[in-house]
Order: sequence, then C-alpha cells, then structure tokens
Amino acid sequence: MRKTILVLIILMVVSSLLAIDESELMSSDEYIWGRGEAEDYEVAEQTALTNLSEQISVVVESRFRSQWEEINKTNTAGKEKVELNEYAARIVNTYSGSFLKETGRIFIPPTKKNKNYIVYKFIKRSEKDKLFASRKQRAEEFLFRGRHNREDLNINRALLDFYSGLLLITSHPGQDTIKVCIENKAKNLKMQLDQEIRETLAGITFESGNMRVLGNYKRINVQAYYKGATISNLRYCYFDGNDQIEGNILDGMGRIDLVCSFCEAAEEIQVKIDYGKGANRQNKLMDPELKALNGFIYTADYTNQKMIELPGKERAKPAKIKYEEAKEFRAESKLARGEKKSLKNIMDEVIESLRKDKYDDVREYFTKGGYEQFRKLTEYGEISIYEEDFTIQYLNLENQVQVRSVPVVYKLNDVNKKVVVEKLCFIYEDGRISWVNFALEDSYIDDAIERNEKSKDLQERLLGINFMEYYKTIFNTQEADLIADVFADSAKIFAGYVKRTEKVPENLQRELNNKLEHKVVMTEYTKEEYISHLKYDVFANNKYINIQFRDAELIKRSSTLPIYAIQMHQDYYSTTYSDQGYLLLFVDFSNKGEAKIFFRYWQEEQIGQDSLRAIKPGDVKW
Repeated sequence: MRKTILVLIILMVVSSLLAIDESELMSSDEYIWGRGEAEDYEVAEQTALTNLSEQISVVVESRFRSQWEEINKTNTAGKEKVELNEYAARIVNTYSGSFLKETGRIFIPPTKKNKNYIVYKFIKRSEKDKLFASRKQRAEEFLFRGRHNREDLNINRALLDFYSGLLLITSHPGQDTIKVCIENKAKNLKMQLDQEIRETLAGITFESGNMRVLGNYKRINVQAYYKGATISNLRYCYFDGNDQIEGNILDGMGRIDLVCSFCEAAEEIQVKIDYGKGANRQNKLMDPELKALNGFIYTADYTNQKMIELPGKERAKPAKIKYEEAKEFRAESKLARGEKKSLKNIMDEVIESLRKDKYDDVREYFTKGGYEQFRKLTEYGEISIYEEDFTIQYLNLENQVQVRSVPVVYKLNDVNKKVVVEKLCFIYEDGRISWVNFALEDSYIDDAIERNEKSKDLQERLLGINFMEYYKTIFNTQEADLIADVFADSAKIFAGYVKRTEKVPENLQRELNNKLEHKVVMTEYTKEEYISHLKYDVFANNKYINIQFRDAELIKRSSTLPIYAIQMHQDYYSTTYSDQGYLLLFVDFSNKGEAKIFFRYWQEEQIGQDSLRAIKPGDVKW
C-alpha cells in the first residue's frame, strides 16, 4: 500500500511538471530552467542540462563564498584567481549526473520552419536543495564507514573514507551548518571528518626492524601500528635516493629500500602516508564524483609525514618462525605426530630456499604442478622473506593442510618499482605441496570461525576464502586459461576498468545499486570475449599485475544450494594502469573441487548489504 501511494505521489509530481508549456516556463519565477537547441536530439538534451546547471549555480553561488575566498587565499603568487561564479558552476556540474537527468522536460520536435530539436530542462526553485541532499547523506556514510574500518585497523580504507566524505561535504552549500550525531552529541559534519583524518594520521607509528646491506642499497623492514595495535592495511610512499617508491603495509609488515649513499649519514627517513589528496600514480579515489571534486575543491593539507628511525648498523638476524597449533575442521585431515614434524621441517627448508634463492634444494617436497606454481611466485618479482619474527598457521581442511601466512616482499621490476608485501599459502596434500597461493590477511580465517557460531557454514566460508586467494593468484600471474576454468561457460561478465576501457552503462550501475530486487536483463561479455580481452589487451601489455582484496563479504544467496555472493574491495595495479573498486562475484560451490563464477560485475562504489541480500540467483539468468 505504501509503495502504491509513493508511486502515485511521484506520478502526480511528474504530471504537474509535464503540464507546463514553454511560454509559462519562461514567464514564471517559480522555475530554474535551461534550454538546448540542435539538429541532433542528444546534443540539444545535453546543452539544456549544461545550461540548467549554469542557472542553478547562479542561484546558489553566494552560498559557496566562504569556500571560494579560502581557495583564493591559498593561491600562490602569480596564479590567476578563480571567479566565484566559475567555482560555483564547477561544483554544481559535479552534481549534474543523476539528479538533473530526472528533472522536468519540455520537448519541441523539428518543424518545417525550424529543423532543430529544442529541449528545456527545469526544476522548481523550491526544490533546488534536493540537489544537495544525496551528497550530505553520502558524506555521513563515509564518516561512519571510515570509523568502522579504523576499528578493523584497515587504516588505508579509513583514511580514504574520511577524505572522500570531506570532499563531498565541502562541496555542499550548507557545509558549515550540517550536523551529525556522534555518541549522542550533535557535531559539525565537516569538522568531524577533518578531526577524524587528523586523529587517524596522528595515531600511526612506524618502527624499524632488521636492516641488510645488499649491494648499493639498504633494505629495512618496518612495522606499522595504530595506537599500539598492528595495522592491517596501509599505503605509503618514500624517496629512495633515486625515485619515488610506493609500498604497502600488510598485517603490520612493510619494507623500504634506500640507496646507501643517499642515507649514509641519515638517522631517519621520511615516509608519506597516502590518504587521498594529490593522488599519486597508484592511488585513485573511486567514483567520478570524487575524482572531479579532488581536482579543485580546497581541503587542508594534513600532516601525513612520518619519520622512521634508521638502524645505526646492519642488523640481519633471521626471523624466528613460530608454528601455530593446527586449527582442526575435519577429523580425517588431522596430521599424525610424525607427519606434523615432517611438515614443519619441510617448511623450514622451503623458507630457507627463499632466503638463499636455491629452489632446486626443495623440489622433492612438491608435486610437479606444485613446484611449477612455486617457481612462478618466486619469479613474480624480486622476492625476499620478510625477516622479522612471524607465525605460520596450519589450517586443516578436508583432505589438505594449508600452511598459511609466510610473509614475503616483492620489488616489481617495472617502471614504477612498486614494493608489495604478500603472504604465501602452501597447500599440502598426500605428503607433498601441491599448490601455492597469495593469501588474504589472517583476519579472514578468524572471522570465518567466529561467524560459524551463528551461520554454521564454516566449510563454505573457508572455500570462499580459498577461492578468493586462488582467483587473486592466477590473475596476478596472468594465467588466462586457469581464469577461464573458474567461469561457468554461460557466465555473465562485466569488466569495466573505469570508463577508459570496457564501459558499464550508467543505467546498469543504477539498476544494480538501487533496483536489485527486480529481474535484470543486461548486455554482457561472453566468457570467450572476456578471456580474449585478458589475453590480448590486458596481459599482453602489462609486465606486472597485482590485485589486492580487502573488506570481503560472503553472503549466502540460496537456501538449497551453496551459492554465495562475494563482494570485495579490489585494489588493482598494473604497469600501465591502476584503479580501485568493488568486485561482485556470484559463485556456485556445488562442486567443491571446481567452484564456478556465473556472474561477475565491477563498479566503483560498494553495494550495500541489504541490496546484496536482495539479489537472488534467479535474478541473473545464466
């Protein structure tokens, strides 16, 4: 009943807008309008929208005066000052996408006298503030999402969330008066976002660990903490003496390499924490709205520099390795006492082979396919063990034992010299190592165990984690044939590497975000087209690809089948291109040895859990 009433109200509003004619629109002060005229209808429509944006900016420009004055104050000498009307127009243009396309419209078709299309787009003056409502809501969402991510020690995501919210609220004409409820207190939203960024950056500390001198550079391990707790995820950059280098923190671990002559007399080195502003080569704010705002909206420069004390002399103590007691999930996979000791000895030797770059010494501990995979990962970049104390986990799952969380660091030998911390997961079956994956963070296993108390689907969740790790690994190593194997033959695939390559239509993005309860009919890549694109367009043109998955959600979507929606934040890096976004997969685990993706979709923004739960397998025909 409520839905019916809402539809009637919408129809009444639309009908009242459509009832107006050209002469009434032009003579009334009740409306703000724009006009477009052209031989091509789409050109006329776009011209009308652009003109409407300009008219709205004239009406609201006074409300941006304080922000405009702040920008001109900070302009350096010799820079041309921005005019208030130009600044207001740029802000309103960033709003124009979805809202202005749903305005009132008058259409006048071509005639013998005038062969052009004429389009008017208009809104009521009283409704202009609706233009800004969604931006306020999004800024609030980024604030609370950032606080949640900070609690999870995902500091990289938290900082980007806070900065994204700050950009959005700074572009709102009511930025100085908008309040948000924090711990039962009303606080200014803009000031709160500013405070969250400052407090988060202030709480980050780095400590140096082992240092080795290798040729003409020094390799220094670092650990990162937020208020004393180990940071799960963080990005930073530093100058190594020749180039600007980008690195990442994974479960507290990172590394910097410095040219010896550059830091010969130095006692400390500066690193800069990535929080979104002045995006570097590999840091992209996700959606077009944020990218547009980041180009011209004024925000403060936050103190994001941290000094790391350098060891006074070389410290090259090998890491102490602790082997955690195995987590038992299936009785038949339990290691016998002698076998457990044997596996520990095997892993000790495998780790030593990574230290010494002598891999033939451990070939006997692998199956043929397992050793080939191990060597692919050792050749992925310049690899080294992260030489600080670490814990190896045993995970017993059905007929295999996973030896998890062996930390390594890669220097990618491409033009960007990116440094990447990874963890390796060794799959042990029938007395030998049969496969090696790039592992997700340790917290995913702990979370799956905790959730099992309520959901009782631990096996499926562990399969989901293993599947994500396998998918990440074969994508990083550019194994197009193995990627083809994990897709169902009839899979629907939407690639969308931001608008510069495959284009996902805007109406499809809106459909998935807002109308997921409806059946969706979409244009998609076939499996063959997608694999061909990977082989010949992506892999052939990039020496390196590295994807990192964060914030993974597994939501069961069938009461009778093991079908899960897996959504995860994907940080995509390649030699020629990078982006961030959200990857949504529908995976069928019916055949546990051959899980199949039957729906893949990428977009720049996260789909909320309620919307994810609204999608059912039957909504996507495959």
